[in-house]
Amino acid sequence: MIHPPRRSVTRFFVPFIDVLILLFCIFLLMPFVQSTAEPSLEKDSDENSFSQQAIRLQIEQQQNEIEQLRANLEHIQTRSDRPQDRFAVKILEIDSGDGSLFTFENGKKFTINSEADSQNLMDRQRQKYPEKEPFVLILYPRVLSGYPEQGQIDRYQDWFRDYPIALDRPYTMIKKPENRKGNIK
Repeated sequence: MIHPPRRSVTRFFVPFIDVLILLFCIFLLMPFVQSTAEPSLEKDSDENSFSQQAIRLQIEQQQNEIEQLRANLEHIQTRSDRPQDRFAVKILEIDSGDGSLFTFENGKKFTINSEADSQNLMDRQRQKYPEKEPFVLILYPRVLSGYPEQGQIDRYQDWFRDYPIALDRPYTMIKKPENRKGNIK
């Protein structure tokens, strides 16, 4: 009498299916793989000359880019990192009485009342120091007076929006010391 096999048929087909899937994937990837054999002699010399010209053009572009990067590197290396060599600082002060903005030029007080005044001031600064970048430093009053108001500060920053600007607030960093128990003073 014939007996059925003890082992299941799936034990044979599962590895077989895996091998078939692997072979199918290799078949799908074959067009993307280039042969490493030497190029055939059937190619025209025009195609070779065109590819050589394209390679020469790429080499020239990369050499130009290298030259630009070298020039930038030399400029960065020769440029001084000291702020006084790079910036022409214009110091402006805020009046503690009314919050107006002013500076001193040639020993005279010059009040800045509008954006036109600020542009004239910065134009003079650029003429005086043409090789440096203008920088605006606004000093808050050294006494607590309630000025400048936030609207005034916003207006001043808007007037000098095209230039780097810094605000010197003398009382913002002062903290009262904490009185902790156990500290001997």
